[in-house]
Amino acid sequence: MTASLQTQTEEFADSRLASVQPPSARLIVPLNSVSMNIKPSHLEALQALGYTESEARFLYIVATHSGYFVARQFVAFTLGHWGKRTTTFWGKLHTKKHARTEYFPKSGKVYHVFSRRLYRQIGRENLRNRREHEIEYIRRRIGILDFVLSHPQWEYLETEPEKVRYFCDQLKVPIHFLPAKICYGQKTSQPTVR
Repeated sequence: MTASLQTQTEEFADSRLASVQPPSARLIVPLNSVSMNIKPSHLEALQALGYTESEARFLYIVATHSGYFVARQFVAFTLGHWGKRTTTFWGKLHTKKHARTEYFPKSGKVYHVFSRRLYRQIGRENLRNRREHEIEYIRRRIGILDFVLSHPQWEYLETEPEKVRYFCDQLKVPIHFLPAKICYGQKTSQPTVR
């Protein structure tokens, strides 16, 4: 049973990560994409930046789970089509300097949501998704976003405190068994254990 599950997982990962935007790739987003637990205050904060509700919902999911997305993911999420709506969305992202377009040989066009202001609006200002990354990392993040968008009914642990609470409180894993990394900042700041 475990070997079968591992094989299915590897096949899923291989199919998702073969390229950033395969020509025939289709993302299937259930019609009820509203079911993710996004705080209304986060949506309102993104809408205050000039985005529609569906654009704000999509940006929240991208910023929280990936930082990167491709056009097909936005089109599938909004149940839209190529045209004025998508062009307007790309225009807003670029005009407000909330995202940049990155072009990769053999992989196509990828949008990177990097704006500190946008991340600050949702309480995720220091999330690593804002930083630039190598193509392999970007491919993984786009695969992760495909999974999250395809399974909106599941509850995701979005922040480090949520993950620690889940493992320590619900699964009863002692905190010293959790992986940790010491991050050093500037000379005057204290190191952070993550």
